[in-house]
Amino acid sequence: YNELKNVTLIENFRSKENIKDLIRGEYSHIILPPLDDFKALLVSYFVLFLCNKKSKLCLFWEKWNVEFARMGIKKKLKNIFLHFAIGLLIKKIDVFLCPGIKTRQYLLSLGVESKRIKLVGDCSAIEAPLNFEADKKIRDEYVSNDATVILYYGRIIHRKGLEILINAFHRLEKEGKNVFLLVCGDGPQRKDFEKLAQTLNITNIKFMGYIAPEERYKFFTASDLFVLPSYYFDDVNEAWGLTVNEALAYGLPVIATDMVGSAHDLITPKNGILIKENNTDELYYAIKQAINTNYNKSEIVASVEKYNPSAVSSNILNAMGNN
Repeated sequence: YNELKNVTLIENFRSKENIKDLIRGEYSHIILPPLDDFKALLVSYFVLFLCNKKSKLCLFWEKWNVEFARMGIKKKLKNIFLHFAIGLLIKKIDVFLCPGIKTRQYLLSLGVESKRIKLVGDCSAIEAPLNFEADKKIRDEYVSNDATVILYYGRIIHRKGLEILINAFHRLEKEGKNVFLLVCGDGPQRKDFEKLAQTLNITNIKFMGYIAPEERYKFFTASDLFVLPSYYFDDVNEAWGLTVNEALAYGLPVIATDMVGSAHDLITPKNGILIKENNTDELYYAIKQAINTNYNKSEIVASVEKYNPSAVSSNILNAMGNN
C-alpha cells in the first residue's frame, strides 16, 4: 500500500518539465486514466505518443454497460464513438486493471484478450482498525426500542433507487414489522423522497442529510442491514458501489441490485442478497429474508478482507509486476 502511494502523478500536461519527464522517465509502468470522456482519450493518446517505449502501459477500467438495446440514443452513439476511438489504445495497452467481473466481461466484449485483463478489486478509503462500537446515541435519539435499522447511505438521486426502498419499507411498516430506515446523504431529489415518505405516512424514517466522513462509522455501527437499490436510470449504472465494501467491512449484511458492479463480486449467501434492479417486490422480500437470517458478523467482515486498500494495492502491483 505504501509503495503504491509513492507513484508519480502527472496532471499538468502543459508543463514542459512534465513532458520531458514522460519522454525521458524510466518508468517501468505508466497507468492511464479511465477512458470515460474525450479529455481522458486525448491525455491517453498524448501519453502513448510521448512516453518511453520501454514503459508498460496500464489502464484502470471500472466501466461496464447494460445491453445495447437498453441504451438511449446518446449513450449508443457515445459507445460507438468510444469503441472506435479506443481501438488503437486497446492494442497498445499491456495490462488492463479492473475491479470485478462486470468490467472484465465488458473488456472482453471490446476484444481485449483475457490474458491482459487482471482482476484487482476495488476498495473504499477506510482502513483497519475499524470502530465497531455501536453508536448508542444515534439509536437512542432516533430509533424506537430494539428496531432493526436499515441503512441507506449515498447521494439522493433517482438512479440510487431510494424511492424503491421507501416503498418496500412502507410495506414492512404496514405489516407491523419493528424496523427503522436511516437515510444518510443529500442530493437534488431529497425533498421529493421526504414528501413521498410523508405521503405514505411512514413514521420510522429519518433523513440525516450530509454526514462528515469522520462520522460515517457511527451510522454503519448503529445499523443492522445496508441496502443499495440502484437501478439503470438516464443511461447510468453503478460501476462499482464502494459503500457495499464499507458496509461489509463493518459486518453489515448487504442487499444490492444487479446494477451495482460490486454486488456481483462481493455478495454471497453468507453476507447478503443480490436482487434484480427496480423491483419493489423483490426488495421487500429480500429485506424480510435478511431480517430473519442469522448472519455471522465475523464471516461478513472476512468476506471483504481481500478488498481492503492494502490488498487491492498489492493486487495492482502484482498485476503490473507480472507483465
